[in-house]
This record gives sequence, C-alpha cells and structure tokens, in this order.
Amino acid sequence: MKNRGFTMIELLVVISIISVLSSVVIVSINSARVKGYDAQRVSNLRSVQMAIEMYANDNGGKYPSTNGVWYSACSTLGTQTTQNGAIPGLVPNYIKQLPLDSQTDGGSLCCYAYDSPIGGADYKYMFYNCPSSLACYGSTEAGSGLGDPNRSTSACAVYTTNAQGL
Repeated sequence: MKNRGFTMIELLVVISIISVLSSVVIVSINSARVKGYDAQRVSNLRSVQMAIEMYANDNGGKYPSTNGVWYSACSTLGTQTTQNGAIPGLVPNYIKQLPLDSQTDGGSLCCYAYDSPIGGADYKYMFYNCPSSLACYGSTEAGSGLGDPNRSTSACAVYTTNAQGL
C-alpha cells in the first residue's frame, strides 16, 4: 500500500513560498502607508494655504503676522504654541483647525510651522523634519512645487515668493 502524504521537502518548499509572498505583501503595505501619510501632509499644506489666502483677501492683502518668529506646536522650531495658535487669527473663521501630524512627537518630529514678517506682507507655512516622509524631498517627488529651498532635505512648504528665505 502506497502512502499518499506530502514529503517533508514538499512542505518546506510550500512554507518558504508562503513566507516570501507574505514578506512582499508586508513591504507593499508599509510603502502604501508612507505614501498615504505624505498625501495627507500635502493636502494639509494646500488646505492651510487656501485659508491663509482667504484671510489675506479679507484683510487688505496682509497675511497673519507672527512678527518674524516661527510659531509651531513643536518645541524645536521657534515659539511653541498650541496646535491652533500657530497661525494667529486663522482658526476658526478660515479653517476649522490647523493640522497636527499623526506621527508628531510634540518635540521635533513631523511638525507644522508658520512664519510671517512684521506687517504680514509674506508668509511661509511648512511641514518640517519627518524622516519617513518623501512628500517633497524624496527622489520620487522632486519638482512637486512644495520643496523648501532653505531645507531641501527636511521640509515641504507653501509660501509667498518673497518668503523663500524664511
């Protein structure tokens, strides 16, 4: 009588194929997650940019001023403030609330920051220092129009032309 089971070699081959396929799927899922975070960050920048422009439209072309000081909910860049206090006068009339990145640590990683010189003639709003992000400074996203010329490897920004140097 013949034994009709699988040999140990056949079982090991099947297990190794399943392991390889599952590792490929896990890598794909992590890549998709990073791209999702980046898409949300770019969307946040654009939404806040629209709110800042609406504010300026209602205030004689002047942007919310921080008197040349960076405001952020993070502690390592400029003056630390509350999430909604980073851009004076914007919440709640022009945007419901300012974004807070899901990966921020409240100290230095994945922060949004705002600066506008005295008088509010210009502004820069940026997403800053998130090592996992490739939204504006990764090899695949170069030329997205959101890169920060002063922080080419660590920030995405929306700004007026004269605020590039901030």
